[in-house]
Amino acid sequence: MQSSVCTHLARRMKMTQEQKAIEFASSVRGQYIISQALCLAIEKMKDEKIPMNMRESSNIADMEYLRDELFSIYKAVQCAQEGTPVPPVDVMEAAIASLNDEAHENDS
Repeated sequence: MQSSVCTHLARRMKMTQEQKAIEFASSVRGQYIISQALCLAIEKMKDEKIPMNMRESSNIADMEYLRDELFSIYKAVQCAQEGTPVPPVDVMEAAIASLNDEAHENDS
């Protein structure tokens, strides 16, 4: 077991900053941060104080697509806190599976 920890640490030390960023973005925490950024940006970009011709509706639509299809964890947490309907079960199951996988990785 110790050798696997050493191997993991040695591999981690050799990683470039870009590789570390990709690894972080793939983690549950990274997914949550990206999801939160998308949700807050969408909210801000839809602000009624911004004139319609300045809202960049195609960017908003693309961000909503990314949020809904890849980065839905923040929205799911918000729904749970607000008591509103949560996203489809398959989205939640994927998030839970990802959390379980990460927990098992941290155990080894």
